[in-house]
Amino acid sequence: MVPANPFVYLHAMSRFTPLVQEGQAVLAGDPIARTTPESQLQTVEVGPAIKRQGRQLARAIAKRRGDSVTEGEVLARSSGPFGFGKRQVVSPVSGVIRGVLGQDGVVVIRPTEVEHTVTSRVAGQVASVNDQGIGVAVEGRVLDAALVDGPDAFGVLTVIEGTSASADLARLGSAAADMPPRILAFLDPPPDDLLQLVQDSFGEHQPVALVVGGVSHGTVVARRGLSGRAPTLLLLSGYGGMGIHSGPRNLLRPAAGLPAAVVCHKESRRLGALILTGQHGGSVAIEPDELGAGARVTFLSGLRLTEGEIVSVDPAGRAASGYSGPAATVALAEGGSALIPVENLKPALPAFSD
Repeated sequence: MVPANPFVYLHAMSRFTPLVQEGQAVLAGDPIARTTPESQLQTVEVGPAIKRQGRQLARAIAKRRGDSVTEGEVLARSSGPFGFGKRQVVSPVSGVIRGVLGQDGVVVIRPTEVEHTVTSRVAGQVASVNDQGIGVAVEGRVLDAALVDGPDAFGVLTVIEGTSASADLARLGSAAADMPPRILAFLDPPPDDLLQLVQDSFGEHQPVALVVGGVSHGTVVARRGLSGRAPTLLLLSGYGGMGIHSGPRNLLRPAAGLPAAVVCHKESRRLGALILTGQHGGSVAIEPDELGAGARVTFLSGLRLTEGEIVSVDPAGRAASGYSGPAATVALAEGGSALIPVENLKPALPAFSD
């Protein structure tokens, strides 16, 4: 059975034929559907290439509305005196002619629709099959993120630990062309120039995501100014040059080398989670003296640091994202309460930097 209130990753699509049914177990990469996305009309201007205008241009077009056409087939042709100076325009795609504007020299083509196989991005059980797509209830641990900047990312988890991040990045980057996409998790405080180091080390074969405890707000802003494809950035704790603390460390280490996913919550865009596939053992450590009932704590809510007081700690709590593990009910200073994963909480000390 699919567990109650799981974290479900929705493979959104339309016009598809499912290859799975609810309750079926799938692995990342397993085919789950065949889909035929509606092709976009393509417009081909033939006039400039064959150097004809008006009625001469209209007569030079070899195709009419409703005709089939194959990639490379001639759409229009012309020639100069005595047959010299021949010119022609060929179709860039196979499809059906949907319109011909003769004297304007425009041919509109509906490309042939190509069927694609959709594979599951995560491992788990099929939770839903409906007109919105196919949802897969994730098998594994889900760590709520304080902030996710970038698109969903899927790859093999690589854990970097200690003070030799620069050397580790250089070593990984040298072999990146022959390796699957990577999600890099930095257990210790990342270097200030992390994004530039990653860019320089990996070149054209960038990792798909970077997982850190925290970075400065300036690093988040700088990510958007990088040339080329920038990895998705996931903060587990919040802003500040901090490492990933004991709870997530115990889960990340045994997950190294296995598929993982960084996903954004579609309804809140900037929030998301890190999904570790399978059951990896390890437990989220709770420090009773610091994160017990009555402790003042801070955590990142969206882009704003929020403060509150722990009311209780549930060893098997479940947050809104589907996180399953130690979580605390926190009475918020601004009123109300929230269920927050323990690893996203910090003692209320001035330890965050902007």
